[in-house]
Amino acid sequence: MPTNVEKMEVGERIAYCRSSLSLTRKELIERWGMASVPTLSRWELGTVSVPSKKLPHLAEFFRKEGLIVGDEWLVAGAGAPPQRIGSSFNPDKDFDGAAQEEFLAINQKTGNFSFGRVSTNHMSPFVNYGDYVGGVNVLENNTNEIGLGDFVFVSYENRIDVGLYGVFEDYVLLKNYIGKEISISRCNISSLGKVLWINRRP
Repeated sequence: MPTNVEKMEVGERIAYCRSSLSLTRKELIERWGMASVPTLSRWELGTVSVPSKKLPHLAEFFRKEGLIVGDEWLVAGAGAPPQRIGSSFNPDKDFDGAAQEEFLAINQKTGNFSFGRVSTNHMSPFVNYGDYVGGVNVLENNTNEIGLGDFVFVSYENRIDVGLYGVFEDYVLLKNYIGKEISISRCNISSLGKVLWINRRP
């Protein structure tokens, strides 16, 4: 499999997503159920073309399994490559209280951990308004720990937005998978870091 994700063929992108989730071909098919193991194998090896109508369903499956990937990347390699992050679904009636408690527990184990409730649907359907996200705040440290296209959170003016990281001089740009951007002045940002965990609202 090529190490340069930009040069991957569609089958290799499927295999990349599957491997990112640590799934065997058999496990993927058992959970997804829309193809057979031999068919998936032929898709990944490029010996058979993948039906275009299957790819959005496969991308949705990968997202449900915790991989942040856009349909466009899986279909054509466009946009940011997939990223895997921790995720949990909490059916507790007091979702906000339970989510905050969970993140406070992580905060006690991880230095400089920052978290909060997402304020927009900028990255929907990956992350939605009201979901909780968290990660290590690198704002006061060297932000070289974050690269262009990384999936990040930005806390500013009592808001939290998430998106794909981009820098524009005194501003941070947060892009989504369809190219829409949010521009945030660096002087207003109180925390910035890679999204390492999501708690999704029921």
